[in-house]
Amino acid sequence: MTTITSSESSSPTVKRRQDIITVFLAFGQELDEYTDRRERLVKEISNELLGQNENFWRYHKTISPGLQEYIEAVSFAKYLKDQTLLSFTDLQQDLRNADGIPFFPLGLPHVDYLLGISDLTGELMRFAISSVGSQGLLIASREVFSSSLSICNFVRDCKASLDPMSAHISELRQKQEVTTASLRKIEEVVYSLSIRGLGDAKMSNFNVVNNLQLDSKCFDDKD
Repeated sequence: MTTITSSESSSPTVKRRQDIITVFLAFGQELDEYTDRRERLVKEISNELLGQNENFWRYHKTISPGLQEYIEAVSFAKYLKDQTLLSFTDLQQDLRNADGIPFFPLGLPHVDYLLGISDLTGELMRFAISSVGSQGLLIASREVFSSSLSICNFVRDCKASLDPMSAHISELRQKQEVTTASLRKIEEVVYSLSIRGLGDAKMSNFNVVNNLQLDSKCFDDKD
């Protein structure tokens, strides 16, 4: 077993290591205290709101945009993790407090889930385009192409699933128009990478991004 002599223990390296450990332990303790306070606060708020479920629908219109933003965020994180869609059931399980009590005992409104997923398509579009702008080499472009193609297929499936329901939900109908535009942009990314980007190893980031501005007529259905 290696022992540390007094001279070694006073060396700058050992001292820095001890300082780091001290700071880390202090930070860990502070983080634990913060987590405890947060859990107590959430529990107190939950207790105050318990029994007020009858007021949920009165204020639903006010909180709905926030729910949609949350659903968009967690579903985007889910896609980045395993390239799958966050299911309504999994979302319901996530919306519970530390004691397992659901935040929405009557169930999360399905319409908020649908609207949040529709918003997800716009976030995926921005992710696909930003990925192109951050890559320039041929090998990297192939990876981006594969990712962009997967996003394109995913967004296309989401659009196909949501479109039939947009006839019954006016807000979804408006969002689906944005989804259609987002899908078009992702298709342009895939087209640019497959035809213009991957075919030329010397193509720069500037050229790839500028080639995304394609004539929309290229995507119109031919009679």
